[in-house]
Amino acid sequence: MRHRDVDGLLSKIVWSVVQRGDVHKLYDYEDLELGMSFTSQIASGALTSLQGAEQLTEAVAAVLTARRMGLEGNTSGAIELLRTVADDILPKGLEVGRRMMIGAFLIDEGETQAGLAELAKARALKPGMPIVMYLEAIAFNDLEDHAKALARAQSYVRELGGDGPI
Repeated sequence: MRHRDVDGLLSKIVWSVVQRGDVHKLYDYEDLELGMSFTSQIASGALTSLQGAEQLTEAVAAVLTARRMGLEGNTSGAIELLRTVADDILPKGLEVGRRMMIGAFLIDEGETQAGLAELAKARALKPGMPIVMYLEAIAFNDLEDHAKALARAQSYVRELGGDGPI
């Protein structure tokens, strides 16, 4: 699905359904150009419509603005803005996205170790996220730690699983 937002940024959202035994998982973090998942955006919209949610509304707006800044190439400004959001204000799903964006932007800025630390925080909040594994693989490869890069890439592939029957 493709969507153009009010700022004119085009988002491509891909949902991946994987099956492992009798369990199905739905991922919508893949190929979002480092953005939050579509479902998290819907959930945040519902939460921000509640009375008295001004602080949450500001935090979500900051995350979305930082996303736009990062996509436009201002990763250092995006990191700075993302770090202004208190760690305990966002719902867990959005906090994972914020940590993931900080990590990805830090890696882009050449601060790979700091980026890995942020990705570890995202992974701790929500283990098993393929996009975090993928970003960690890139970071370890940048550090020329090829064994860890390969291990994270293999974890990424395992988590996505094979294609189901069509």
